Amino acid sequence: MRSQAGFAPKSCPRSLLWALAWLLLAAWPSAAQDPSPLIDDITFEGNEAISDGDLRGAMRLRQPSALRPLARPRFPGADFLAGDLNEILLRYRDEGFPLAEIVEAVVVYEESGDRVDIHIVVREGPQVRLRSLEVRTEAERRRDLESKVSIDRGDVLAHEKLEQGEQALSDEFEELGHALVRVIREVRIEGDSADVVFRVDPGPEVYVDSIYVEPLTQTREKTVVRELTLEPGELLTPKRLLESRRRVLDSGVFRSVRIVPDVIDSLDGTAVIRVSARERKRYWVGGGAGYSSADQLRFLGEWGIRNISGLGRRLSWNGDLFYSLDPDFRGGGVSFQEGQLRLDYFEPRILRTRNRATFSTYLRWIQEESFHERIFGYSVAFLREISLNTRATVSLETREVSTTEEGVQPDYSTRFLRLGLTEDSRENPFDPDKGHVLFGQAEYAGGLLGGTNQFLRTIGGWQGYQSSEQGFIVATRIRGGFIEPVSSGVDTSDSLRVARIPWEERFRTGGSNTIRGYPENDVGRVNDLDEAIGGLALFLANVEVRFPIFWIIRGGVFLDMGNVWADPAEFKLSRFVDGLEQKDYNPLNVFYGAGGGLRFVTPVGPLRFDYGFKLGSGRAPGEPQGELHVALGQAF
Repeated sequence: MRSQAGFAPKSCPRSLLWALAWLLLAAWPSAAQDPSPLIDDITFEGNEAISDGDLRGAMRLRQPSALRPLARPRFPGADFLAGDLNEILLRYRDEGFPLAEIVEAVVVYEESGDRVDIHIVVREGPQVRLRSLEVRTEAERRRDLESKVSIDRGDVLAHEKLEQGEQALSDEFEELGHALVRVIREVRIEGDSADVVFRVDPGPEVYVDSIYVEPLTQTREKTVVRELTLEPGELLTPKRLLESRRRVLDSGVFRSVRIVPDVIDSLDGTAVIRVSARERKRYWVGGGAGYSSADQLRFLGEWGIRNISGLGRRLSWNGDLFYSLDPDFRGGGVSFQEGQLRLDYFEPRILRTRNRATFSTYLRWIQEESFHERIFGYSVAFLREISLNTRATVSLETREVSTTEEGVQPDYSTRFLRLGLTEDSRENPFDPDKGHVLFGQAEYAGGLLGGTNQFLRTIGGWQGYQSSEQGFIVATRIRGGFIEPVSSGVDTSDSLRVARIPWEERFRTGGSNTIRGYPENDVGRVNDLDEAIGGLALFLANVEVRFPIFWIIRGGVFLDMGNVWADPAEFKLSRFVDGLEQKDYNPLNVFYGAGGGLRFVTPVGPLRFDYGFKLGSGRAPGEPQGELHVALGQAF
């Protein structure tokens, strides 16, 4: 025997052990104590244009599924169902059914009360298409306003596109300084056609009257004000508010920042800008240990002081130690591979301008199979923000190197001048889902700067991200570089041009963040000890599709390609085809890696497990077919 409860509302317009433990412990206890009945089925009646599966996809309530064998969906109550019914109606409106309505929603309980079925009856109504579109305003800015609405005559009347058009019109006038703009949307439906009118009242231009910074305990007020792109007497625009907030956050002094027009006088068109911020702790100390297929065992520590004198100045120290677990590296076991100590001082303003500077010094140890190096370096870098997303850098650096590498004088120095330009529109650089990065860098070493080595080096690249409503992300990257040796302190009989460039300055690729399926920095020509020697020319390209699977688990499939060439003359277009078609190992061909993996979402970024397979001529005799890569963060 089953009982029924009717519900008919009105129709209305994201360390390995830690991650695994989280997965296992979070699933069952709460479910076992939840008194809500389990859901058996969710069915629909009256839907023809949209399938049952698509309608269920719009809901938060779920029915059992073979794709989620551990999930036990429950029915928490009528209020929860009401929200899902609204989402169903929005789904219909986005498909051009503005008159769709929920006729009935019935929750059928089993006699025990432990399980329910949900049956939803809909009336779709006609699918409506746009017949005419008009934007009316008394403002001087009238031309091309219809083009701001991304819906054309004859298109279905999608609710989301209408809302986007309304927002686009509002944004258009707000960027012109009309902060009080109002946009009213009128829709007249006749049968299966609709006429849409947007009425825009821009209101007065709004200017900044004054800026008020809420009291801070450690930071001087001018440290905040100097980062703002808004000043009294200037037009108030969203772009300036957004850029001001980003600049204040980029100072590294605050955990959160809020910048809002606190008072707007609609009569004289003035606004008071209120800035409130939560300060970060002045001192910090940290340390940790980890493992990845790229770095093997890693130990790190850091200490720092921020906001010196309340002016955003920063002093920090950090140290890193890397140990190899490779059984073929220096006799196997846990072997020291690399270490670094670094001291940085950051100055947010140079001569009261928006130019920033970083002064650094470091000591680095590198231990390879056949030699080891010690590098002492110091540098000064200047950064200038050209726009919200674009930055230019100029830096000078000196490296003093002591090495046991055969054929190279034991002590030499390299001095650099670097020029760089970067455009970065990503909202989340650690796990991006949209935006792009475009960068270029040119370096000159030696010559008038002095030092033992003289060469020119350029590198540039682009990476972009596109996402879909279903959560799929397509990430692509392409990168290239070139080194031109002029003179060198190398004394060697090696005829390869790459021998004229110090070991630590050459291009390298391969591994978890470049070409998966291959060991770290191990792609290209090797020496007699099977060590990759690096190159003077670099090419790298990647494409990856990332997608949600379940809860905090995401997946990814990828194709990586690239190589470094000891002599740029060895780079030929035929290397791309030969790298796939040839089966015999050839270190001069383009290397290919393909595969897939899982990503576990954690508070510090995605924990990534990728397995890459070697393709074509990239697999040397005796090497495994592929490599497992474990890392924190996306590959790019």
